Amino acid sequence: MLARAYHRCEMGGANCKGAASTVDHVIPASELAATGRLELFFDVGNLRAACTACNYSAGASHGNRTRPRRPRQSAEDMAREWAARENAYWREVERQAAAAPARTPHIY
Repeated sequence: MLARAYHRCEMGGANCKGAASTVDHVIPASELAATGRLELFFDVGNLRAACTACNYSAGASHGNRTRPRRPRQSAEDMAREWAARENAYWREVERQAAAAPARTPHIY
């Protein structure tokens, strides 16, 4: 794929680096999955050479437009969720330590 384009970016975005090192889907993979046209995922006609700057900016912008938005959490809610996860982690560590057999040091 890259050899076909002589390792030159075929997208030519605003921050284009020129040297292609990745492959971009002309029709984004998320659209292919949504429409059930997965046979185009590896189709050479749906692929083009792209530099990392162009490919990642295109994928990120498409993903940002199509991804459902999560409501923003307040700082208090985030802190409460983090504390709950932290507490659950340490409870599990303590549970596993209590369930483990007692280890005696080896004396040689």
